[in-house]
This record gives sequence, C-alpha cells and structure tokens, in this order.
Amino acid sequence: MTESYVDKLAMINNKIHGSIWTDADECELIAEIIREAGDGLHLEIGTAHGGTAIVAGLVKKEYGISGGVVTIDPMVGGWWDHGDGNGDTPTRQTVLDNISKFDIDCTSIVGYSQDIIPANDFKPVTTFIDGDHSHWGCLWDWNLVKDITEKFVIFHDYNFDNPKLAGVIKVVDEIASIDSEWQRYKEVNRVVVFKRLEYD
Repeated sequence: MTESYVDKLAMINNKIHGSIWTDADECELIAEIIREAGDGLHLEIGTAHGGTAIVAGLVKKEYGISGGVVTIDPMVGGWWDHGDGNGDTPTRQTVLDNISKFDIDCTSIVGYSQDIIPANDFKPVTTFIDGDHSHWGCLWDWNLVKDITEKFVIFHDYNFDNPKLAGVIKVVDEIASIDSEWQRYKEVNRVVVFKRLEYD
C-alpha cells in the first residue's frame, strides 16, 4: 500500500458526501489497471456515493488517459433506501454533487445495467462490477460486459467473511475463472481483476 493512495482517499473522503467503500490497496490496483488499459471508456456498474468513479476519473486526468468514466445505478433499494451503514444515504443529487467537486470526465446514469448497457454502444476498456451482489445479479452483469469489455473486468466485494456476498464469490470462482476468453490476473483484498486473453 502506498502512502499516496491513503492520502488520496482521505482527500476524496473529506470532500464528498458519504465515503469510498474501497480501501487504499484496492484503489491502487484499480488505478494500476486503468493505467495499463490506456485510452478508452471506464464503465462502472454500481455507484454508491461515486467514490470509485471519482478515483477512476482522477487517474485518467492525472495520466492524460482519454475515454472518460460512466457509472450506472438504478439508485433504488439497498443503501439508497436505508443508508450505507455509516449513516450516509446516497441520493442522485449527492452523487452529482460529489462528482462535480472534481474536474473529471464522469457521467452518472440512472437505471438498471440490464436496460442501460444493451441500449448503448458502450465499448469499455475496463469495467468495474460492484452492483447487485446476488449470484444472479452479479452473473447478469458479468454476462452483460464480458463480450463488450476490451481489456479488463474488475470485481469488487470478493469477500469470504460476508455471507451476503457469496454470489460474487460464486461468479468469480465458478464462472469467470473458467471462461476461456479471460484470465484471472490480479487481486488484492476484495478486488479481483480479469484480463482478456487476446489482449497482450
């Protein structure tokens, strides 16, 4: 873990409503993958307070990587209804306000991934899956993005300590890890990165 990402997360958390639910090690790996992928869209499924989308936008800005960031969330249910466990409840407006505090190319779209992704011609180089954590929800998101993502798919909340996240573990271990077009590439804490085999 680098001190720079501890500092960067502290800076972001001090500015936004809510907080980032990825730790410094996880953000550092996400940033590394975005840099490795280079120019192109970074797509996120699941927005929460917008923290990882802001991290992605700042990485692209710092390294001059084009393509921007798009984050998708229906903004209903879960935290949107009863808060994030720290007493912070995200809203559409707080997400927009959080993003606007940083000079980054980031668009927040309200809707379900299964509706938004097929209706748009997204061709991301990286995709971050952190939406519906049920088995079927996570599987649906993997199937939505695995054929359109050029280089890397990143899963969040691969966590054996929380039975509510068993669906993510099942998709990562039993589905994505045996997909013939993808290689389990890097992981740290709750983040697992898959790399498209034809991308080398």
